[in-house]
Amino acid sequence: MKIIAICFTLLFTIQLFSQDAIIDFENNRLWHGDEINWLDIEDSAENIWQIGTPQKSKFASAYSLPNVIITDTVEPYTANNNSAFVVKIPIYDPEIFYGFSFNFDHKCQTDKNKDGGYIEISYDYGTTWTNIVYDTLYCNRIEPCVGDKDCLEGYSFVYGYTIDDTIKGGIPAFSGSIPDWVNPGYEHNFNKNFICPDSLFLKFSFKSDEIQDTLDGWMIDNLATYIHLGPIGIDEKTSNEYPFIYPNPITANSVLKLNNSIVKSSRIEIISLCGEKIYSEIFNNNEFNIGKLNLKNGIYYCRILNSNTSYVLKFIVNN
Repeated sequence: MKIIAICFTLLFTIQLFSQDAIIDFENNRLWHGDEINWLDIEDSAENIWQIGTPQKSKFASAYSLPNVIITDTVEPYTANNNSAFVVKIPIYDPEIFYGFSFNFDHKCQTDKNKDGGYIEISYDYGTTWTNIVYDTLYCNRIEPCVGDKDCLEGYSFVYGYTIDDTIKGGIPAFSGSIPDWVNPGYEHNFNKNFICPDSLFLKFSFKSDEIQDTLDGWMIDNLATYIHLGPIGIDEKTSNEYPFIYPNPITANSVLKLNNSIVKSSRIEIISLCGEKIYSEIFNNNEFNIGKLNLKNGIYYCRILNSNTSYVLKFIVNN
């Protein structure tokens, strides 16, 4: 197997509640994180996934220059192809793990409903794989969360494919033309019966039929993975050492509490599940009333940044 170790320099510390890593495919570097993740391009003669600078007719540049991972940097994808790469996501604190999410930038140019790319997940070290739109393991929902519905114990796939978007073989997948950069985002939160492994595995597969086309295939950049740590809800454990939000889910009286060691000149950012920055402010107090923001129902991240550290907390608005 060709294993590409994604090593990096620790840019800041993420103490609790979130564990994240962003692969931009530049010099095998992560933007940030706190362990070694790896990306494995499956070793077979027909595997056309490559990391490099795109040089195709439609796919001519990366989202963040210069590199991407792509179904061949130069040539069109081949007929009867089945290629894959796998990303391992370590879980450092299984006892307080309750969910994960990932997003990426991508473009697609394939024969619609025949060729395309899809994503699978494995909870047993790659022994079994499940297409993420069928992944209802330990969910209290059997359909994806949509709109402003909360996703406390379910999954959502924003700008993703559905079970009705299929390629040959009836496989749900991205297919057809996505000419501009789009950023799909997937989130899965588990109910209390979930038994956590020490790693999750994501497989990005590309599959084509027997007809040779002259199309560019699938191109991906800035692949970000997020592990959600720290139980949420009324019984959430709190500590004077770490920031916390209480009550959570949010009420009109919910506050973010910070200890004295991190409060000085910290920036607080509120970010939606889709990555939109909704609120940002320099903060010099020990408490911040999140309830006053009157946010729409949904899942949000609160990021606290200062010169020494960074914290990410997840909270839910369910009015």
